[in-house]
Amino acid sequence: LPLENSWSAGHYYSVGEHGEVHYDLHTWGEHISPGYFRAMGTRIVAGREPTESDVTGDQVCLLSQSAAAYFYPGANPVGQFIYYGGAEPSQDGKSPAKPENTCRIIGVAEDAHFRSLREAPPQILYQVLDNSGPGNQFALAVRGKNTTIAAGAIRAAFHQVVPETAAPTIRTFAELVEAHLRSERMLMALSLCFASVGLLLTGLGLYGMLSRGVVMRIKEIGLRLALGASPRDALLQVVAEGLRLVGFGLAIGLAMALAVSRLFRTLL
Repeated sequence: LPLENSWSAGHYYSVGEHGEVHYDLHTWGEHISPGYFRAMGTRIVAGREPTESDVTGDQVCLLSQSAAAYFYPGANPVGQFIYYGGAEPSQDGKSPAKPENTCRIIGVAEDAHFRSLREAPPQILYQVLDNSGPGNQFALAVRGKNTTIAAGAIRAAFHQVVPETAAPTIRTFAELVEAHLRSERMLMALSLCFASVGLLLTGLGLYGMLSRGVVMRIKEIGLRLALGASPRDALLQVVAEGLRLVGFGLAIGLAMALAVSRLFRTLL
């Protein structure tokens, strides 16, 4: 099963072909195991995924697309190295030649959201776990066709390996997405309710205007009928006046909708 151990932002830097240094203080570090990207559904856009042989070999890592573009702009990062230490490679006292401070890039993964769907995907450095394991806190990412069966299998496996521990907390991907989008969906529901009330009031107002107009023109309509006009002609005249009002309203409403579309786009 893939293991994931979230780090906080770290200090990473790269050295280009001509000696230029790109360092960053906000790149996130993620410890993963082989199979992580298949379980999460994250595509590898360059290079390869980590394998079991990478666990026992030299330290290897993958970059997200945004991190690869930052550390190696205009160049292929696969086969290059990332170094980690202080903010400035010339001041952190660590040499890029030391293996413990070096990570060889084997692939580039597409950008992915981590903490929130509202935030832009962060720059990520995925480092493959070694034999020391994930530490005290970690997460299992499991892909299965049946949520109930998968959750039961995870609980059974935990109970078999560590029977004295508490049952793990299991949340589906759909539940995580729902938690992140709850406020947006609540806003959407409220907007739908207000829009429905507005549509109802508009319909009642339009009916009232047409009804008042017909009442005020009863004598005129009666005179037209007496002079030979058909009831169908009178009805079409009233409907045409109603459609004219609806047309004016649509024109004004569409103009206002286009004017505030940018504001709405930030909420969706």
